[in-house]
Amino acid sequence: MVNAQDGKNLYWTSEIDVEIPIKIKTSGFGSEAPTTLSQLFRKTALKQGDKPAIYIERGGKVLSWTWSQYLKDVNAFAKAMHAVGVQERKSVNIMGHNAPEWVIAFQGGVASNCIVSGVYPTNNAEACFY
Repeated sequence: MVNAQDGKNLYWTSEIDVEIPIKIKTSGFGSEAPTTLSQLFRKTALKQGDKPAIYIERGGKVLSWTWSQYLKDVNAFAKAMHAVGVQERKSVNIMGHNAPEWVIAFQGGVASNCIVSGVYPTNNAEACFY
């Protein structure tokens, strides 16, 4: 890594507050305007509205979230993070199995400008600390 204050000639970093410049080609592959995960998620949710986004079977019943419900829950999670004092660009660990609540928490963390990481229920304390 080049240690550059202005970000020039910087290709990677492990520092949370260092921004790496986006390199965009003038034409062809790599010339598309950049977008964030939150922007893409919100655009998709607004476009798809009442179409189904998530399914899960629990207790023999199939539950589903529409894109509108998914977006609403993501926004509620992000607001809850803010309400309990989670600051931007801090780590948020989500413990659990694959479930709609996990992806809602993930998207809410990303929407809150946090670094989101999954933690397996089988992880020991040392693995979680790492």
